[in-house]
Formats: sequence, structure tokens, C-alpha cells
Amino acid sequence: MVGITFCFEVVVYFNSHIGRRIILPSSIVGCLRDIGERFQDAMRVVGYSEKPDLFITMTCNPSWDEIRDLLLPGQIPQDRPDLLLRAFHAKFEEFKDDIFDKGVLGEVVAYAYVIEF
Repeated sequence: MVGITFCFEVVVYFNSHIGRRIILPSSIVGCLRDIGERFQDAMRVVGYSEKPDLFITMTCNPSWDEIRDLLLPGQIPQDRPDLLLRAFHAKFEEFKDDIFDKGVLGEVVAYAYVIEF
């Protein structure tokens, strides 16, 4: 009888929290506060440096030689997300170096970027 009473008390305890509003901190990536802060930061950059001149999109291509060369026989790129991530990260860092440090497209006053999976 003690076990049934305990289970009933646990259910009642959990049910008392249903519908309670929980506000997640912005340190949790992807929550509404985090997204709102990132948006405000991007708008602050726009306010500082005026309208953006460029909007650049970069995607990962599973057919890149760097990925295909490291696959084992019978594997497809989707079997190795670690290779896709490493190859994309390396190319992205090279791209940022070309744009920001080498000034391929001219002087960069401000920038913001997002990586989505």
C-alpha cells in the first residue's frame, strides 16, 4: 500500500507543475531569449554600420573531394557527419580569412554570421 500511495503523491506533485511558465536563460542556444538577443545584436551592427552591402550564403557539399577521399568503402557522406562538419568548418575558416583578413571583397566594417545544421 505504501508504494501505491507514493506513486499517487508523485503524480499529484508533477501535475501541480503542469502549465507553469518557465523562462529559459539566453545561455540555452535556440531558446526565444537567445534568438532575440542574437537578433538585437545583428540589428545593433546594422545601426552602427548602416545597411549591409552583401548577404552571402555558404553550404556544405557532400561531394567535396576532402569528404569523398576519407570515406570508407560502402559509406556515404551522410554516414559520417563528423567529416561533413570538419570539412565545412575548414572551408568556412578559409572563407572568413579571405574575406576579413585578405580583403578579397574590400574592407569589412562589420559582420554577423549564423551557422545552421
